[in-house]
Amino acid sequence: MKKIVLLFLLLSTSSFKLSANSNLSQKYFILDENSNSYQFHTIKLSNKGKQIELYNLLYDQSNLILFSVLPVKGDMMWSEIEVSKIKGQIIDFPVLKQIFSEAFNSYQKSNFYDCDFIKRQDISLVINKNGKFFVSSFCLSEYFSIVTQSLVFPNLMANAIINISSPTIAVKDFESKYYNAYGHYSPNAITERSSTGTTNLLRPLEKPLLFRSEEIEIFGFKAYKFWQFTDWHINHGINYYRGIDRFLFVPNIGIVAGSFDAFLSKNSADTMKAYLEEILILPSDKDKIKSKVE
Repeated sequence: MKKIVLLFLLLSTSSFKLSANSNLSQKYFILDENSNSYQFHTIKLSNKGKQIELYNLLYDQSNLILFSVLPVKGDMMWSEIEVSKIKGQIIDFPVLKQIFSEAFNSYQKSNFYDCDFIKRQDISLVINKNGKFFVSSFCLSEYFSIVTQSLVFPNLMANAIINISSPTIAVKDFESKYYNAYGHYSPNAITERSSTGTTNLLRPLEKPLLFRSEEIEIFGFKAYKFWQFTDWHINHGINYYRGIDRFLFVPNIGIVAGSFDAFLSKNSADTMKAYLEEILILPSDKDKIKSKVE
């Protein structure tokens, strides 16, 4: 296993404006394998010949930042970069942590409706391979709070909170109940975008949630399957804010599989099938769960 070479490029918080609305200027985070501030796990997925890379940063026992490097801008996912040219835009881990802490506070104040700043595209990941630095072509970063709390109802967890003790409900069961109640599928079902136009949540009754559907085993790990309930409010274009969407979570490792429907779906029929069947893009072997940056 190859190691990441450390590079300390410090950026003072006084010169970097932090706010929940700092989603505008491009920032760069250099992944440091030897950091004492967080642990990380890299998971490699394969989807129809294209690779997806997940970087899980776990810190303070209950916080997770997931970087997903996706092939949405062609096949080249990484390109070499001179760090001296982006020095003023590099953020260190305390700044990264503060960005998501403030974003999560704003998310809480919105009664867990506004998730725009805990699912963002303005932070590019940089890694060091054999003394050369490479920057992600497209990187989605998401924050999750990890809790263990017994609940009576499955609809009490916001979509940025992973709770392996929450009650379970499968997508098919949920959509069946929703259809019986309202006469159509939920806003989470992509087919409704082109038929009834039902794309937005029925507020205040509905808000973005994260449901747990089942517990499975993958390569000897106990894993928990989650699916996100939210809307599709962009009919033509990528709904970036949906993030990884459905995913598989392994305690102490992070997220090891995902669906990325908003990025990878080609048509509504296929997306609806994948949604109802809770299909995920999985790692192909155990080493791809345990691996770090190569």
